[in-house]
Amino acid sequence: MSLTTITFSFVAKVLHKTAEIIGLTYEEVNILLYYLAVPLVYVSVLDAILGSHYIKAIWLIVTALFVFPVNRFKERSMALFGRSVTFLKWFARFGLDYLQASVLVCVVLPVVVLLVLLAFL
Repeated sequence: MSLTTITFSFVAKVLHKTAEIIGLTYEEVNILLYYLAVPLVYVSVLDAILGSHYIKAIWLIVTALFVFPVNRFKERSMALFGRSVTFLKWFARFGLDYLQASVLVCVVLPVVVLLVLLAFL
């Protein structure tokens, strides 16, 4: 088994287990993580670098108002998840399969971005 497959399987299992524990679908947890939690970490670090809370506050308000209306969260999560899958499959034109693109975009890239941001603290 390749490192890519192991990484993908591990992340998927964690997301599935998290979904089971909190009573959401895998797709909803995926969207909460990659569209809410990861960006929130980024804007929080940016605010720490700038010594403010403005970016984080604005991001949270915009997200709450426009991206994640609670009454349609499941529906929006399914739609966003579908678009995310389509985006990851798009990387086939560069020779990456879905698993490889997923690990690159959803694991490696977020870690690299976070490390770069943390370097500025």
